[in-house]
Order: sequence, then C-alpha cells, then structure tokens
Amino acid sequence: MSDRGRWLIRSAPSARPRARLLCLPHAGAGASLFRLWPERAPDAVEVVRVQLPGREERAREPPSLSMTEVVAAIERELGDGPPTAIFGHSLGGLIAFELAKRLHEAGATPARLFVSGARPPHLPDPHQLHRLPEPDFIEALRRRGGIPDDVLRHAELRDMVGRLLRADLALAETWHRPEPVALPVPITVCAARADAVVSWEATGHWSLCSTRGYERVELPGDHFFIKQHDALVMAAVFPRILQATAAR
Repeated sequence: MSDRGRWLIRSAPSARPRARLLCLPHAGAGASLFRLWPERAPDAVEVVRVQLPGREERAREPPSLSMTEVVAAIERELGDGPPTAIFGHSLGGLIAFELAKRLHEAGATPARLFVSGARPPHLPDPHQLHRLPEPDFIEALRRRGGIPDDVLRHAELRDMVGRLLRADLALAETWHRPEPVALPVPITVCAARADAVVSWEATGHWSLCSTRGYERVELPGDHFFIKQHDALVMAAVFPRILQATAAR
C-alpha cells in the first residue's frame, strides 16, 4: 500500500516508524527507480519516494528548471514526521543536499544524508550536455548509457525522453555554489570508480560539506550502479539510517 501525494509517494510503514527515508531519482528517472525499496526496508523505516514533474504519472507536467522550487515543494509536502534521512542519486544527490540544507535552516535537521553518484554543488559540472545540439545530445546520451537502445532508435520515444533529460540535465549541470557549504549532517557518499560521469576524485570533495562526518562507500558498476547493484546500495543505506536514528 502507498499514499500518493503530488510530489511524494509514501509507503505503508509500521505503526510507529523510527525513521523515514526520502528517495530522489537521477535525471530522466521517476519514483519507480525505488519501487523495491519499501518492501526491502526494515520495518522501522518509512520509505518516501519523490516523483518529480515531467515523468510517469506526472508526464503531462513540464519538468522543473528551478532547484529552489523543487526543494520548496518537497519540503511543503513532507510535513512533520520521524527523523528523516535523504538519499539521492546524481541529480537526486544535488537535490538531496539542497533539501537537507533547507530542512536544517527550518529547524528539522536530517539525521543523515546519502549522496550517490553525485558531484558536490561547489564543483562545476564539466559535461554541460544540455547545451548540445540535438544529434550530438542524443549521441552523448547513448555513450553515457542508462537508456535502452530501443528507446533511442524509436523517434517518438527518443524525443520524449530527450526533452525530459535535457531539462533535468540543465537543472543538474547549471546548479553550482561558489564555495562549499558544510551542514551539521553526517554524509555517506556512494560512488563507483568506473563512473565516467562523476569521478571518484570529485566524490571525495563531499568531505567539505559536513561538520558531522563523511564516509565514502565504494560500489561496483558505472554511473548507473543504482540500477545495476541496487541491493548493495540498500545494504549500505538501511543499517546507517537505523544507526543514525537510534539515539533520537
């Protein structure tokens, strides 16, 4: 069972969840990326999946190009609840950090932040794929991976996916802070050395973004290890949530 808001899809947790985990997908993906997480989560953890506009049941809405608007909308719908941890992959990692910052400023500091396959916001994105002309953009998506070849060969599907990805990548690739911002939130970074989108070196700079501790978990696979090795990602996330909320 789940409760669907406009932005958030809430799982049916135990009667008194000890923690909740907010999950944010990568560019082009929807809340279904985390469809298995609620059933694999510990009973004490409520999984809340974020559905960004422009995809799945929100496909008729235009994608958002404003980080500020996205974060504000999620915060409004989230409301009060048990201690919150946030997980985000790639674009979702950037949104997760900005949401953690906003929640902290509102007096609801998250228990833990998980950033996965994401650069820290004070490092500029070196790729800027969203600026490419259409043929080059599609070829760059093909090289990056994560999209089935059948989709890229089908003109209508390719155009639909391409529009969403260009908007999402514009949001991800242009969001930049001139200096590191350190939050009083422990950060766990999930990263792969074979990730050609976000380098291993870049993920090390997340250490500048927390005053409460930083750790990096190495995972196999490429940039899309969130799909290739989701069980390993969950194994890194769920125990740390319980640990972070044990004393609260």
